[in-house]
Amino acid sequence: MPPSSLSSDLTQPEQLSLLKSIAIRYLSFRPRFKSEVIKRLQSKASELQLSNSDALINQIISWLEEAKFLDDEKLLESFIRHRQQERSKGTVWIKVKLHQIGLPSSTIDTAIKKYSSNDAQQTAIHKIIHKLSQGHKPDLKTKAKIYRHLIGRGFSYSQIKKVFDATFQK
Repeated sequence: MPPSSLSSDLTQPEQLSLLKSIAIRYLSFRPRFKSEVIKRLQSKASELQLSNSDALINQIISWLEEAKFLDDEKLLESFIRHRQQERSKGTVWIKVKLHQIGLPSSTIDTAIKKYSSNDAQQTAIHKIIHKLSQGHKPDLKTKAKIYRHLIGRGFSYSQIKKVFDATFQK
């Protein structure tokens, strides 16, 4: 039976139940931001041609937040710290990813200020420099390559320069 004919036969509680199960399944793979879940539910609701989907989605989001399945603040902290410390990404890269997810700029900026540490970024830059220079003092061409690599990972010019100066002044 095609999805459109199935969804037209569903009652409001059945539609709610269907969207809830879609949301739970979507969250079962990995933690998601509220905006990701909303986009997914809107997509599925339009695919299934559900009536009054916005009200259903709002109900589901409220339920997920009350049940602690959605916690954007906690997920933001985890996202930023993991990308900085484990994956050696800079704040520029992190901001771009969070914008792609659909978070508002004000939320991103506040979270970056709150959870991002200059020390962690400088440590990550130093590790990358050491790895790419293989412990030797690099020539100008290698320094340029390292610099481009660090810019690509989302580190700011001022942070890179600070670590470069401290590392290669010795």
